[in-house]
Amino acid sequence: MNELEIKRLILRKMDVFRSVLPQVSLRFFSRKSYLLWARTIPQVQEEIQLGWYENFEAEFKEPVLALREEKIVGACPSLFVELLKGEPPQIHRLFVEGAFLSRLFLFLVPGTGWEAEEQVRKVMQRHFPLLLAATEAVRGTGPLKKK
Repeated sequence: MNELEIKRLILRKMDVFRSVLPQVSLRFFSRKSYLLWARTIPQVQEEIQLGWYENFEAEFKEPVLALREEKIVGACPSLFVELLKGEPPQIHRLFVEGAFLSRLFLFLVPGTGWEAEEQVRKVMQRHFPLLLAATEAVRGTGPLKKK
């Protein structure tokens, strides 16, 4: 998938949930702007402080982020393209949808932090298992973890 296809897919998914989440705005970022924005997000700041990244610009691989209080979802199509290189084309759409929905659903579940993440994972597991499997496979987490 190219960046334009990724943007269109995300916009279509956002339209599906617009009536439920009218207050949430969606922003697309270039890679450079996205990484600058990501550094302002508390969870990412914590990861940086914990030393998770030797080279943040090269190692940060989360193509969608959400700020719940600000009601913003940000996506970086070029990062999606990078992450999908080498992945089978059949999994591309599933990963983009799964990664996006896993951030969007944070606005629909109770809790914060890891508790909200776990709630979202349960929703995905129950209602969107194929999207969850694709997302975890590309990210290298979950039962389909890359070796």
